[in-house]
Amino acid sequence: METITRFLDHLYQLPKGRTVGPEEDQEQFLVQWGYTIYRTYYGPGSDEQWSKLLKDITDGVAEALTELEEAVKEPDTLTKIRDQFRLDARSDPATLDGSTLEDVRQVYLEGSGGQPMRGIQPCNFGIVIFLLADAEVLQDPDLRLLKVADARYDPVAAVPRNTRSGPQRNFGWLTIPTTAVLDFYNWMDIFT
Repeated sequence: METITRFLDHLYQLPKGRTVGPEEDQEQFLVQWGYTIYRTYYGPGSDEQWSKLLKDITDGVAEALTELEEAVKEPDTLTKIRDQFRLDARSDPATLDGSTLEDVRQVYLEGSGGQPMRGIQPCNFGIVIFLLADAEVLQDPDLRLLKVADARYDPVAAVPRNTRSGPQRNFGWLTIPTTAVLDFYNWMDIFT
């Protein structure tokens, strides 16, 4: 499990080769963290589900932050990290209603509707992630799962060249519990 101070250290992004002098304010290098989330379903009751989903994610992140090591000892650090969390919520029925995952990948990569949050950690080798709330997610009355997608997924490259190693395992997206966004963020940081 990551400590709260180590997590905060990840949020300071200095330009390459730059150091902070003793009299310089480090806070100017503090960046926001989080993900862009797209809504592609606009059926009956989906407005309420969308609002509830965004609240569940934000509440889940706030609660998970309190479970990081040393969070109780560092309330100011906890508050600073929580205040830097953002969900860049994109909900535009005119362009997103009924869009497929591939359509949303293109919207994300093109930056349609404004530059999306990159959803990246400092050492993740260029993996770019966004969240997706489609019909399957928003029609679940309990909003238990959320889709996470790799914006740069290449379906051709994902097909194994050697079938002896098994079938294709990566399809460019996976599901996570709506309360596990912080865990996923940490997981991405550790394993990429």
